[in-house]
Amino acid sequence: MPVVFFDRVYEDIEAAKVTTNDYDASFAATEHLIKTGCKKIAYLVVNKSISIGKVRMQGYMDALAKHKIVFDDTLVIDCSNDEKENYKILKKALQVIKPDGIFSSVERLAFATYYVCNDLGISIPNDLKVISFSSLRVAPLLSPLFQP
Repeated sequence: MPVVFFDRVYEDIEAAKVTTNDYDASFAATEHLIKTGCKKIAYLVVNKSISIGKVRMQGYMDALAKHKIVFDDTLVIDCSNDEKENYKILKKALQVIKPDGIFSSVERLAFATYYVCNDLGISIPNDLKVISFSSLRVAPLLSPLFQP
């Protein structure tokens, strides 16, 4: 039976794959935050042990290194698949760690960040800059903001 993997792939299974360059995109996203003035960038991840999580985190770490920002493990925020739990995790992180940038490895963590920021009165992008993978649900709302 022919199999084509989309987005998440299994390296030990020989099959066609349709993917993005997660490393380059993560590197570019982190570098963008750095170039906009962020020095304390948190990385939000659900599962850093799967291949996509590892690759995205490596792009994040390498961008920090390129710009001579020391990697700080406390800025890697382990989240869950539970929306309410993520709210608690992110609220505590924003209050205690106080990053100036967020790189979200998945869209739902960016959404959770928006809700926490709204409730805490944190202004995006003035107080906190947020960038994320896979903004499919919100992209149509943002595109008019970037019209010339």
